Amino acid sequence: MVSRAARIRTIVTRPRAAGRHPVLFLIKGVGPGSLDEPLSGPEPYSRILHEFAKIGYVTVRVDKPGVGDSEGGPFADVDFDTELDAYRQAMAAVRSYTFVDVDKIFIFGHSMGGVFAPIVASEVPTKGIAVYGTVSKTWTEYFLENWRRQATFAADDPARIDAMLRDLTAALHLLLVEQKPPDEVLRVRPDLRSILAKLAPAGLINGRSIRFWAQLVTKNLPAYWTKGHPDVLAMWGRHDFIATEADHPFIAEIVNKIHLGKGTYVSLDDSDHAFRKTASLADSFKRWSAPGGEFNPSIIATLKGWIEKVQLSE
Repeated sequence: MVSRAARIRTIVTRPRAAGRHPVLFLIKGVGPGSLDEPLSGPEPYSRILHEFAKIGYVTVRVDKPGVGDSEGGPFADVDFDTELDAYRQAMAAVRSYTFVDVDKIFIFGHSMGGVFAPIVASEVPTKGIAVYGTVSKTWTEYFLENWRRQATFAADDPARIDAMLRDLTAALHLLLVEQKPPDEVLRVRPDLRSILAKLAPAGLINGRSIRFWAQLVTKNLPAYWTKGHPDVLAMWGRHDFIATEADHPFIAEIVNKIHLGKGTYVSLDDSDHAFRKTASLADSFKRWSAPGGEFNPSIIATLKGWIEKVQLSE
């Protein structure tokens, strides 16, 4: 599959049985890891897709531009719209496969994947969208919420947190809204040097280009949820300190105002942002960088149950 002149690695599994089959299209989170893993492996994405492959689904994964065998890198330079086009082209290609039932295509978007998912579905007909641990408000709001939440878990002083967020607000506006490069921001506001060092070390925010985030800031995310007619499931793990709970019932509310009954919100007990079992939000924060952790299969049960319900309601 080609996107913006770059060959993009699309990994597809299909049932052995003849005929057309439903599809689960996975869009992963913000990081650069390749999805080229066996479905029989221990990785959370593999576990989720494997369960659907076993019941006759086509599964689809896309390595981001500049990741794995996908061209279009380096990854750190890839912007939001370029990555979005990779998923757009992959979805268009999926609809052309002779073994796909085009009326039964479901997207599962995790974290940043849950931001891309409704944009793709607003352009390409989709039966349903399920998201987990995502964002549905302006990205500057999310940055401020997330930094406050994590600083609070780190037991930072409330007055220091307040001062930090004031500086962060200014830095985000200059970088992402006015789109000034970091060196120009420092000429205008030299007092923001400390927050810029934390926000955008080496000119990257969370490993992505400033241009990536500047493009994302312009997106009206609630507007995409009002387009098309897919059923929608918004999931949030109750121990997810990276995503804000309120964004998820908000997605269901947006959808239900346009298509009553098509939006569903579900919270998952004992589950963190990476689908791992943890004891609390604080426990998840403490253990976030530690390797391993027990996978919480409730994500699979919830996703399968919802898709089965959508299929039966036809």
